[in-house]
Amino acid sequence: MDSSTASKDELPSQRPRRFSRESLELAALAAEVIGAVAVLITLAFLAVQIADNNKLLESQAYFNFLEVAHHPIAMPVQDPEFNTLLQKCTQTPHDNTVDEWERCSSFYFIMYNSLEYTYYQDGNDALPKGLHVGADAYFRGFLSKPGYRRFWPEYREAYGEPFRSYVEKLFIAAKPTPSRTGEAGE
Repeated sequence: MDSSTASKDELPSQRPRRFSRESLELAALAAEVIGAVAVLITLAFLAVQIADNNKLLESQAYFNFLEVAHHPIAMPVQDPEFNTLLQKCTQTPHDNTVDEWERCSSFYFIMYNSLEYTYYQDGNDALPKGLHVGADAYFRGFLSKPGYRRFWPEYREAYGEPFRSYVEKLFIAAKPTPSRTGEAGE
């Protein structure tokens, strides 16, 4: 039997079925509903991932803050000789050799970088609530000291806006403490 006669001799039940328009519309509707549910599940999963990532980023920002802020705090603690020099530079900044002042200036630079880091991280809402307030209060305590006040005009160009203006407003608000030689902090 050839193929042309086979198709004529087939029974109606053996012919391929054609779907009705209604059944195709129903299948299309079911596919759309399944697709919409899949999109909603995907969005919910993404929301959970984003929330978890935000928690991790906040934790990482906090860790970075601790690294940046604690390094300069640890330096004088770990080196008593440097601590003595730093106290001298901070209280009487004009009574130091060029080498001593450069060493202290490097330390002040690191301290201002720590303040700058917290300033920008707070502006980006990347730090836990209240952390910048405490760090800012800590750093403000130094800004009235003569050594920090001498450092700023020498290195202010190393810092960009708006941080530079922020520090200068803090200087205006911070009353200079007199140095041990009796002159007002500069």
